[in-house]
Amino acid sequence: MSFDEKVIEFQKTGDSELGKEIFAKAYYWANCIIQKHFAGFGYYDDLFSEAHDSIVISINNYIIGNNSFCSYCSTCIKNRIKTFINKKKREFLLEGLEKESTHSSTTNLELKEILNSLDKRQLSCLLMGGDTKFIKWQAKKNLKELLNR
Repeated sequence: MSFDEKVIEFQKTGDSELGKEIFAKAYYWANCIIQKHFAGFGYYDDLFSEAHDSIVISINNYIIGNNSFCSYCSTCIKNRIKTFINKKKREFLLEGLEKESTHSSTTNLELKEILNSLDKRQLSCLLMGGDTKFIKWQAKKNLKELLNR
């Protein structure tokens, strides 16, 4: 029986021995993904928690077809962790803005409105770096103007 068939069988029967085998392999993939792609981020407990949630979801939602379960589960894990990291980066940016704004009269609600007023490319540039120097400069300029309102 192939591994994909084992996942489908587990979905149908809920066999605990089959589930243990599937989870053991999926946790191995999660560990490899975290070590390879997200080793420098920190928050390892949170990353493994997100990986666990995505494993459970991928097992429940897997449909045999185009992709193998390994490919499907790995993609689910990566996407869930990337979403978590982007959320943490956004929180970190908001905390930094709150600290900078202690000298001004900007409130938390205004900070959120300011971040939402930046276009997607500018916000991405501030959160993740990269992009062109002009976009980065433009994002910082817009952010300063919005904070000084």
